[in-house]
Amino acid sequence: MKINRDGIGILLVASLLVAPYALIGYGGHDFQQHAPSWMELRDLWQAGQFRAGWAPRANFNLGDPRFCFYPPVSFAIGAGLSLFLPFRLVPTAFVWLAFVVSGLSMYWASKDFLAPEDRIKASWLYMVSPYLTTTAIVRFAAAELWTLTWLPLVFLYFYRSIWLKESRSTILLACTLGLTWITNVPAAIVLLYVLLVVAAIIAVRQRSIRPVISSLLAELLAGALAAFYLAPTWLEQAWIHKDAVLRDSYTHYFISLSFSHLPMRGFFLTLWLFACVAVGLMTLYAWTGRSNLREDTASQTWLTFTFVAFIFQLPVAVLLWKYLPQLRFVDFPYRFSAPVGAMLPLMLLSRATPKTLRLPSYILLALIALLPFREYRLNKAVLVNLSDLVRQWQQHGYRAWPEFVPAGATRPTRPVDFAPASVMETGSGSNCDVALESPKTGERILRTRSTAPCQVRLAMYFYPYWKATDDSGNVLTMAKDSYGLLLINVPAGQHTVRLRFNAKSVARTSSLVVSFVSLLIVGTVLILGRNHSSFRLVGQVNRSVDQVSVVK
Repeated sequence: MKINRDGIGILLVASLLVAPYALIGYGGHDFQQHAPSWMELRDLWQAGQFRAGWAPRANFNLGDPRFCFYPPVSFAIGAGLSLFLPFRLVPTAFVWLAFVVSGLSMYWASKDFLAPEDRIKASWLYMVSPYLTTTAIVRFAAAELWTLTWLPLVFLYFYRSIWLKESRSTILLACTLGLTWITNVPAAIVLLYVLLVVAAIIAVRQRSIRPVISSLLAELLAGALAAFYLAPTWLEQAWIHKDAVLRDSYTHYFISLSFSHLPMRGFFLTLWLFACVAVGLMTLYAWTGRSNLREDTASQTWLTFTFVAFIFQLPVAVLLWKYLPQLRFVDFPYRFSAPVGAMLPLMLLSRATPKTLRLPSYILLALIALLPFREYRLNKAVLVNLSDLVRQWQQHGYRAWPEFVPAGATRPTRPVDFAPASVMETGSGSNCDVALESPKTGERILRTRSTAPCQVRLAMYFYPYWKATDDSGNVLTMAKDSYGLLLINVPAGQHTVRLRFNAKSVARTSSLVVSFVSLLIVGTVLILGRNHSSFRLVGQVNRSVDQVSVVK
């Protein structure tokens, strides 16, 4: 009965949190990037393109390979909801479902650390966490939002792996980290560094390198599980404008007393205030409950996570941002507030924290929790009429992320006016005619007639995975013009040219095999249970590692 009552409470809180979408309208900084991608992926699925790679409506119908490069989970959730719901309801359902899963995740993760009656409170506190709500309704960072839904589970399995030395939890930690890698890469990088630093700190206390080794093993297994996405993305990054996300602007967004330079002051001040208040409260909890804290390894771990994540947001961490591998892909230091939001409920409601501090904390956190909704209401520029937008996306396409524009092309900022198919070069005295049939999803068909070889341009970006063949099955050579548009060299005569996007390569096939084998092994080990020989083997390794002392 209690689980049912608590579950209803989570559903009600999630419904209250998405109420602004029903009362004010859709919006968010990244809304017009994610929503059209869901619609487009849904259309590709309905057309039978289940391994979609090319987004034809991106860049105002010039296309881009976002489905090859962007982590697939959030796109799949949005497109999946689009199959069953009217599209005007999909954004609300997407955010509502994320809030529900967040609450359930915290409810499950807190069972080892909190009293039964406090678990639902932890769920509510996490669901209304300013970073979670800002990510959902102000930023509409759809992919990062979903990494927050299982974030409490990451810390649960980390604690069990590091402190309880459970091999099963190490594997489950790898599964949640692997899921993060295929959902949002910046969030995965945040967890990579935070977990490793905290593991190193715990290793010093335990006088054993096992925590670091366990964390590294979990990350390696996570990478193997996510190899089908990570390996091709890494190998093919030269095909796009990846430098668009490697900016040095992170130096402008460290927490500081100067904020006159910020483009969205209310937004950043909300996140900075939350991080600073959370750290202040955690410090207060630690100080007032210091007698109980000495024996409470869980609370010590939550404190360590909080302070490590907070340091990454301060100007003193500038050298870390500059030299740690791939850290600049995180882009914004405020993304390190995600662990802080998950730690605060666990610490506030822990047995080490005096209960007299709960009510003042509730009041203070409630006031801060209102700020994202105020920012959402005031930021009217991001609110949209979804019906009008859908019509625009279907007719004229949509503006795309700069990093996914194919290399050698320039991202358009407004609808472009290129002929769908046109003749670029012909031989002396020759004639060349081209007609583009009604394009199918993931395919183009050209009818050409010429007295000599000629070159045809299509109003779409060139990309290596496009392949053109004539009616005899001969592969035609392709190139790109100064705009980055696709050029096809067509032979003389009358031909039917088919152009298909087929994202196949040795790297993609090999990495898919690695992920499948890894998933098969992990699934088999978890199903067989703790007594399986692999668990015994990992346990023997752990006991051997425990014999190695950290050099003082």
